[in-house]
Amino acid sequence: MPQARRSGTAWARRLDDYDYARNLDRPGWAWEFLRRNEDYQRDWRTSQAGLPRPIRHVSGVIYLRLRRRSPKAETWGLGFFGNPEMSADDAHVFWHLDALNRVVHCSSSLEASPRNSALSLDQFRGIRQILSCDDVEYLSVRDCQKSARLVISGPSLLTGPRALIFNIEGLDRLSPAMEMLQILSSLRDKSHWTPPSWGQTELRLRECLVALDGHLEDRSYRDIAQVLYGNDRVAETWTSDTRFMKDKVRRAVERGVELMNGEY
Repeated sequence: MPQARRSGTAWARRLDDYDYARNLDRPGWAWEFLRRNEDYQRDWRTSQAGLPRPIRHVSGVIYLRLRRRSPKAETWGLGFFGNPEMSADDAHVFWHLDALNRVVHCSSSLEASPRNSALSLDQFRGIRQILSCDDVEYLSVRDCQKSARLVISGPSLLTGPRALIFNIEGLDRLSPAMEMLQILSSLRDKSHWTPPSWGQTELRLRECLVALDGHLEDRSYRDIAQVLYGNDRVAETWTSDTRFMKDKVRRAVERGVELMNGEY
């Protein structure tokens, strides 16, 4: 991959511009890379007819109704086209079930019991979204790098508390289903909120995202490095014989391009 052509100090990006990504879950990171893909942007522009319009329910949940499937969006791993001009914090993105590693199917019931108490949408903290399609509801709950997704058949959670019966098909699905349900349970805890921190995985993904943005704006590796590591550190190490920093930025650009082009 050739080095970007332009260089200088005019690139407006700062590392602080990516602070919003601290709160992203893995599907959120996937969206950040996908929305930068020019082919995806073109498909979105030509496929906006019939896209579901978000409605805020009285419970605070964002509700969307998909009247027909979108095979073109499904080739990108999505249930429908999300707006690439919006970040993962603001966009309404529902990944197709085939693109998700962890999702739990369940059926809802009007009748609760001592062994199966009713669950309501206002019990959860964070961003709550429901997509309705083919008489099935897809629930997404996300907060502080955690997210849970349910596929719900039966009476809608939008009309009141419901008892849920979880359906796990096969022992090989037991472990990811239990992990998902543990996350869902933790998202019911509103007693405290801890600001998310940058983990090693998140820092690496941020590095790739910054490098990708620099590459897409035709910036030099040095410009990208200055955003990532600061002018002083770059000035000290950029011309070293080891080429460590240059190679690190180059690898970040290459990985960012891979993630944008399908490995998200």
